[in-house]
Amino acid sequence: MRTRERFGPVDSLSRAVGKTWDMSMLTVRLLWNVGTGDVSVKNLSGPINIAEYAGFSHDKAYLAFLSSGTA
Repeated sequence: MRTRERFGPVDSLSRAVGKTWDMSMLTVRLLWNVGTGDVSVKNLSGPINIAEYAGFSHDKAYLAFLSSGTA
């Protein structure tokens, strides 16, 4: 089930600015934590790692499907 919310131009702009601020602060906090050593750089992954893990998941699911067999 999907719902669609519509907002006026002023409310839309306000929400967009708020969301941009939130994401910017999240990025700054993450970079701060990496800089202070609270978070390891190894915990950061980007599109390449996401694609790699998706490939691993695909391979595992495919092999499980083939090995399950049907009677």
